[in-house]
Amino acid sequence: MTKRTSSRATIYCSRGCALTAKQEEARGSLSADGYRMISQGFGNSPKGEHRIKIEEILGRPLLPTEQVHHVNGVRHDNRTDGPLAMDERGRLRSGNLELWSHAHPAGQEIGPKLEYARGLLALYGTQEERKTYAAFLEHVANAEGMELVEDI
Repeated sequence: MTKRTSSRATIYCSRGCALTAKQEEARGSLSADGYRMISQGFGNSPKGEHRIKIEEILGRPLLPTEQVHHVNGVRHDNRTDGPLAMDERGRLRSGNLELWSHAHPAGQEIGPKLEYARGLLALYGTQEERKTYAAFLEHVANAEGMELVEDI
């Protein structure tokens, strides 16, 4: 009698399930704290899939002041449902992902607050607001050391 060794197919209900699992693993792996991490190529650190998806929607890299949160708390659930949209509570979200910013203006004078508000409209406003503040968006990007990748 020959002893069979365990294979991937024996732990799944079918070959189709085994193939699906293998494709999921190829897309990345789960970190110790539950985030799906995607390889960024040779010499680069893996990046959270949730960050990659929001960057694709925004058409630019996330700023150092921006974070992506999971609405349902499941860190590997990176579902999106189209562009980022403001919900009834004022949250900018797509599917299970929400964009947060921890930036705030320096000082309490009106000038800096207005400048900050223009920057928010340039980054997160409607298409019309973004066009209105396109020059300011370029200023913000230059201040952050970024290059704009999307023409507004």
